[in-house]
Amino acid sequence: MDNMERKYCNFTLSELSIFDFNFIFGVRTRALVESESYDKVAEIFMSPQHAKAFALMLMKDVEAYEKNFGVIQLEPLQEENNKG
Repeated sequence: MDNMERKYCNFTLSELSIFDFNFIFGVRTRALVESESYDKVAEIFMSPQHAKAFALMLMKDVEAYEKNFGVIQLEPLQEENNKG
């Protein structure tokens, strides 16, 4: 695990099929936001069962974060989605 590659991500997409979930992680800079594109960092495929377990784990972590540091605001994301 010490040689595991680490990446930063500030943009995600998800796709699904009957067999799996596909998560695309990327980075968007200010210039890329204006062109509505991103640089792909990683693409992860999971079974539906693993994706659900991951989602439950992530929600527990978000709840713990908000308990310790305050509510995570989504307004910038909502404003971005309302453009155009």
